Amino acid sequence: MHTRSRLPLRLLLACAFASCLVALGCASSTGGSSYISRTSTVTAYRLNVRADPSINAPVLDVISRGQTVDVLSRRYNWIKIRTPNHHVGWSYGAFLSGFNIPKPESKAPEYKEAQPEKKESEEPKSEQPPVVL
Repeated sequence: MHTRSRLPLRLLLACAFASCLVALGCASSTGGSSYISRTSTVTAYRLNVRADPSINAPVLDVISRGQTVDVLSRRYNWIKIRTPNHHVGWSYGAFLSGFNIPKPESKAPEYKEAQPEKKESEEPKSEQPPVVL
């Protein structure tokens, strides 16, 4: 019976501890840690700020290298920010200072050497000499 009387006290302490974690921002359900009153600088030439943490989400704003943003939270490699224009959205963390996130591989088109255009009226040249009569 002695341990039974301590159960409500332990439950109360556990709830108080969990409440403190949530209030301090130490617990997060977004898949990453929360950030409170933190700033970051844009390292990309231009950075898209999107409605959701996805490359398929609509672009809300575009910000330039050197601009400072407020960091609000993080979801995996995506950072929720507030721009200087007061837009709130998501940007990929590799292009913001203070995050150790690898840059995605470039999907730039492969280089191909320019080829002269063929005209439709040109006939293929024959390798045989012309016949003289």
